[in-house]
Amino acid sequence: MKVRAIDDKHDWIFGKGLQNYKQNREAVKQRIKTHILSWYYDCFFDLEFGIDWKNLLGSRKKEKEIVISCRKQILLIDEITSCENISFNIDEDRTIHLTYSVTDIYGFNISDEITIGV
Repeated sequence: MKVRAIDDKHDWIFGKGLQNYKQNREAVKQRIKTHILSWYYDCFFDLEFGIDWKNLLGSRKKEKEIVISCRKQILLIDEITSCENISFNIDEDRTIHLTYSVTDIYGFNISDEITIGV
């Protein structure tokens, strides 16, 4: 599998041909990041795709819903067979620091951290 690379501002990278694509484990990590960073109602061809970050942030009572929503988005990715762990903390600026651990179809464990800011 190949996916176009994104930069720190989450924009696609162009100009270097095939070097602008990620493959294998890095491609899976980027697909997870893209799914987690997608906001509900923001995808014009699938308005129900993404996470309802607007309503989930700012309330301690929504912590379980954040984990469930993130797990759901991760498990939508074809290459993911299981999601072993999702944890996060929210700082005073309502920025989420999410860590996850998953297993892909090749049997590899993939772990990473994603920062979601509003």
